[in-house]
Amino acid sequence: MAQLWTPGTAPLGEVVTRVTGTLLAVYATYEQDMLRWLGRQLAVAETPEDARSLEQQMLNVSDEAYRARRLADQLMDDATGAAVEMVEQAAEAGMATALSQLADRGLPMRDYATTSPAVYSVLGDLGNALDEAHRRILRVPDDMYREINAIGSAQGILHGQPLKSRHYRIWSEFVSNGIRGFTDVSGRNWNMVSYVEMASRTTVARAYRAQQQHTLLENDLNLVSVNTTNDACPVCAEWSGRVLSLDGSPAGTYQMWSPLTGSDVSVQVHATIEQATAAGWAHPNCQCSSIPHLPGDTPPQPVEYDRDEHQARESQRYHEREIRRLKREKLVDPELSADYDTRIRGHQARIRELVDDYGLNRKREREQINHGYRRR
Repeated sequence: MAQLWTPGTAPLGEVVTRVTGTLLAVYATYEQDMLRWLGRQLAVAETPEDARSLEQQMLNVSDEAYRARRLADQLMDDATGAAVEMVEQAAEAGMATALSQLADRGLPMRDYATTSPAVYSVLGDLGNALDEAHRRILRVPDDMYREINAIGSAQGILHGQPLKSRHYRIWSEFVSNGIRGFTDVSGRNWNMVSYVEMASRTTVARAYRAQQQHTLLENDLNLVSVNTTNDACPVCAEWSGRVLSLDGSPAGTYQMWSPLTGSDVSVQVHATIEQATAAGWAHPNCQCSSIPHLPGDTPPQPVEYDRDEHQARESQRYHEREIRRLKREKLVDPELSADYDTRIRGHQARIRELVDDYGLNRKREREQINHGYRRR
């Protein structure tokens, strides 16, 4: 479907941060609601008779469990709408960026662009990821009960822990780790909010790139240069500054007419966009982008991999996760000691040091439980 062009350009990193917020808020808010609900169920289990009642609740036959399922279904409804809006906004930003880049170069162009078929594909992939999250969520009460029954009972026998204490400890582990059990294609394990964040950020970046590249092709430009961030990973750094074809033209040296010189020039194409992607560029969570390359252009200066800066960024992400974990634990259990505030401040101080030492961008929203966003 054709869309009118809205002038303006938006860097990929800014688009990713801006448009994924609503979806992340939906899942982060739901996770807190679910953990609170489970905590209420566990709080009443003082005796073996209570535990048997708890079993019924955890196996989704009580009125409370029915309300929990309704909450999960509402989550899916909210998430589906947010996902569609998110991908549409990403595609619009990619289209506007491509057309603005062409306008900046003074090139003739259409005043509209059609939607890339790849945009619908990435929306389908995100839908599959959210379906998996929904299925996993519905198993949480049963999984928690099984842990209580298998681990908690053994601890009671071996260590004489009261039933409520055993339940509370297991629930606390759920609070600390979040709803977990999500595995990506590489085998890495995620909790629910981190998994949705990874999937949504990846989807937004893919939709943005797909629409930008599709728009360039519609305007008869089939070359781009890889533009990487300063803290690019080693894989992306290998592609920094290279020229890629959008139309499937293989690697090689071509004679092309240049609008910059008005004559033919020699252009070296390093690979197709599909080959670069297959080799690892634009991987999940990657914020590297591409810019139009005109015959006669000088490609961007390659960014070399900086191991220290890359590790500093990974360390920053670790401290952000720890801050969110500690804040989540305090939220669901306000009676926790002031030591938690001290530990949170310690992680924040370490982030400030990394920002000062390596010039990193501190994203304070990543230190908030809901990533700085609230459900609308």
